[in-house]
Amino acid sequence: MADALASMLRNAGGTMTTLAHSKEEYARYTEELRMLCHYLGVDTSKDFTVNGMKYA
Repeated sequence: MADALASMLRNAGGTMTTLAHSKEEYARYTEELRMLCHYLGVDTSKDFTVNGMKYA
């Protein structure tokens, strides 16, 4: 989950432009990110914003 949070924050900050190089890597990343958001109490069924970047 820590890797997913770091990636999301780097993406929102503009320092990371590529999230994954394969469909499997993208699926793993998004699942970890969903688990992290759920743990932090973020409702991922709706749009949310991190550091000014909107996620859907």
